[in-house]
Amino acid sequence: MADPVLLVAASAIIGLLAGSPAGVATTEPANCEPRRQETAATAHTSLGLDDFGWVTASLDGADGAVYTLCVLVADTPELRGRGLMDVADAADLGHADAMAFVWGEPTTARFYMWQTPLPLTLAFFDAEGAWIGGADMDPCVGDDASVCERFSAPTPYCVGLEVPRGTFGDALGPGASLSLDPIATSPATSTPPSCEV
Repeated sequence: MADPVLLVAASAIIGLLAGSPAGVATTEPANCEPRRQETAATAHTSLGLDDFGWVTASLDGADGAVYTLCVLVADTPELRGRGLMDVADAADLGHADAMAFVWGEPTTARFYMWQTPLPLTLAFFDAEGAWIGGADMDPCVGDDASVCERFSAPTPYCVGLEVPRGTFGDALGPGASLSLDPIATSPATSTPPSCEV
């Protein structure tokens, strides 16, 4: 999940710099535009998985295989701050294969695993959907979030994809690409038809 303190600071700086995250001069790619209007702040711990929208994604894996994924979408500061916190195992995700953390413009926000007991693999994708980095993340479930390791992309990115570790083998790595279908404008309360088992 993305570090809530860093996300709030990054969002404020991004707004002030009009598209230049954390002082890095960038131009906003055409296909990396805002997906949903930001909502009023809500404590991330009061959010549940039912508060996230759904999207179907296509992953062209580094292993040469093509995967169709059902993905929960975290595209507001509140949802990105909640992430997969408190998810203990893959079965808790229901029909979801992953969670996509989506930004409206390239970002350098960092991720961490505070209060997330499920080991995850994180993959970063740029505005064109190309893989630019990733990491295996171990749980950090203690009371002190400051001791949790932070994970960063090597360059600004638009999507961070979290999957239960080992789910896609060697698919997430150099050469992989991700394409997300259009994201719904409001959270879904049920599984979309394309994601039903």
